Order: sequence, then structure tokens, then C-alpha cells
Amino acid sequence: MKRFLLILLAGLFVLFLFGCAGKGELPRLSLMDKDVLLEKLTELGVKIPEGLSTEDFKVNELVAELEKEPDKVFVADWTNLTDLTEQVRTAVKLYYGDKLPLE
Repeated sequence: MKRFLLILLAGLFVLFLFGCAGKGELPRLSLMDKDVLLEKLTELGVKIPEGLSTEDFKVNELVAELEKEPDKVFVADWTNLTDLTEQVRTAVKLYYGDKLPLE
């Protein structure tokens, strides 16, 4: 009987480990390749405004700041950039839900 209980407990423990393994963390947005990140943000509803060069847009840095401090205030003198920042903020919050990395 003891052997049966030990085998049962060992089996349950293994099943528990497999269950936990499937619930890993999301890949960090800020660590993604820039093109992959831009594609992911587009999937999340971000629209890059015309006239903004994606080569000059430091999207990884913006996302990294929002991962650390999602409600950080950014000051921009270009309305389209302000709108873009808010779209990116919304996308970051949608992507992570309530599990922001917050480093």
C-alpha cells in the first residue's frame, strides 16, 4: 500500500511539473528584433504614422520604458508621436495583461 501511494504521489508530482512548464513567461517585447516587434505591435493595433521613419523610431527603447513603468508620461511636440506612444502603451498593456515584467 505504501508503494502504491508513493507511486501515485510521484505521478501527481510529475503531472504538476508538466502543468507548470506550459505556463512560461511571455517573450519580452523589448528584446524582440525590431521588425518582429513592429509586426507584433501592428497585430496589437498600433498604427505607425506616415512620415515616421521606422529606422529612426527607437521602438525597442520605448517599449522597454513602458515595460518598466507602464504609466510613464512622455512629452512630445508632434501630435502623431504622442498618439503613437499611447498606442504602444496600450499594446504593451494588452500583450502582458497583468503580468508586466517591471524591472
